Amino acid sequence: MQNTDDKQKDKKAPGILNRTTGNLGDLKVQNTPFFQADIRYGIDPQYAVVFNHKDKIRYERLYPDIEIYFWVDWMVTRFVSGSQEIHVQPMTGIWYIPFNKLIGILKNAPLHYYQQRKYDTKGNAKASYVLNLGDEHFVKLA
Repeated sequence: MQNTDDKQKDKKAPGILNRTTGNLGDLKVQNTPFFQADIRYGIDPQYAVVFNHKDKIRYERLYPDIEIYFWVDWMVTRFVSGSQEIHVQPMTGIWYIPFNKLIGILKNAPLHYYQQRKYDTKGNAKASYVLNLGDEHFVKLA
């Protein structure tokens, strides 16, 4: 298992060590709400975050005990497309979930495919799970 020093060698390596649990963690930064989460998946965009499918596969293989942290800071709070206008409230915070609990949520979470990444060759995720930070398994830390 890699440690946090490996982050310098591999940008995909976990970058956090929880000194209380001894588990590695990974920080997911989310600055733009998934404005269409309600329209597409029935999830309030105020609390919708995404988690890459390829991260799920990598963590299952390499880091089954990893802890996931979502750092949310909505920098954009309004989305307009044609006659559609969607608003969220400004929101900042850090939410935590152990990967073993996240796996259970992912079984029923919608998987969103990025149309603009269909032919991506830069390594970007082609699909992400859409999650609701309001789920009881997410713990708001700050």
